[in-house]
Amino acid sequence: MKGTRQWALPKAKRKDSRAYLALTMIQAIYRKEKLLKDLPAQERKTCRQLSVCPLVEAYFTQIKITNVTIIRYVLQV
Repeated sequence: MKGTRQWALPKAKRKDSRAYLALTMIQAIYRKEKLLKDLPAQERKTCRQLSVCPLVEAYFTQIKITNVTIIRYVLQV
């Protein structure tokens, strides 16, 4: 079936998935970056430290939590 996308999860569960959470976090980072693109370098750096860095830190914290959860699951099996 050409043009038909196959999903691993039913539509109702996709928004609850770890992948969806990671994707939305990455999208938020890129949205903030897009707003900063026309600023001078020093101002962009300052704004990035205030608005983008917390999002990046939250993303990596979530990834670490996800990895620990997966490792615990694998070791229990």
